[in-house]
Amino acid sequence: MKEEIAKREWEKHFGDEKEFLDKYFATYYQDQNLIINTENLEDEFIYMGLIVKYNYKYHNSNIPIGYVTAVLVSLEHRGKGYFTFAMQNIFKELIKQDYALSCLIPATQKLTDTYLKYGYANCFVKEKNPNLHKAIVHEQKTIDLYEELEYDISILKPCHNGMLRIIDVEKILTHYAHYHPEQEITYKIIDKQIEKNNKILELKQGKVKQVATSKTYQEITISELAKQIFDKSYMDLMFDQ
Repeated sequence: MKEEIAKREWEKHFGDEKEFLDKYFATYYQDQNLIINTENLEDEFIYMGLIVKYNYKYHNSNIPIGYVTAVLVSLEHRGKGYFTFAMQNIFKELIKQDYALSCLIPATQKLTDTYLKYGYANCFVKEKNPNLHKAIVHEQKTIDLYEELEYDISILKPCHNGMLRIIDVEKILTHYAHYHPEQEITYKIIDKQIEKNNKILELKQGKVKQVATSKTYQEITISELAKQIFDKSYMDLMFDQ
């Protein structure tokens, strides 16, 4: 039932055709990944958002990344705090499913500015050649879907307006420290949305540990840290013909 509501509202607000939505949902949809205010077709629709699993290749590590799409609040309920509520629930589900990263593609500059306030950062390049040490990679089912939709994979464009967010800062810094053992620094993380990320973390000799206090540390927001670690990443513009 939730799936049908999501398809209905997606088609209504974003204009994608039913054939595309049926194939897209058949490939990616999982019930727990749909964040929505109701499961009843007869209830009033207020908000939704969908999480789709991809992988982010960071050097030799594959990190699960939750691609957040179709974040939507109905017109009559906008300006009442439901977008914040939807994003809070999306973050809760990303944490519950043990994602360390999230990404999304804002449709407008206004949305880009909004997502910056939610800890996302612009990290992706405009160039066609991907940085193979920092890139979102497609699973075979995505390639199969492209082919089923008769998309020409060879002309996929880079998505430089995509945004990335750290969901689990300690896990991400563990990856970072492993590949940059020369870095010795202590961060005080500031995250206004995900409370568990607010901590002091020390990087030394390729390891990360949480410390209660430190005489010297660099205070950094979660979006600034994402930019610092993941700048010049590569991402395809998903489902662009």
